[in-house]
Amino acid sequence: YVISYLENDRIYYKKCFINGEYWNTWYFDYPSWLADSYNNKCAVIESTFTPGWKSGRAFY
Repeated sequence: YVISYLENDRIYYKKCFINGEYWNTWYFDYPSWLADSYNNKCAVIESTFTPGWKSGRAFY
């Protein structure tokens, strides 16, 4: 799932992959006044986030 929201003048972004055994989560937050700069950066970073069980980098 993915959730993003604005709270106290900060933008919060969370992406989480869940399967029966693992939770892989990525968090990112930044001041809302930097949204023009950070929104695109956030999207690029988020697109590279894959769960460990799909990438072969699972931690046990």
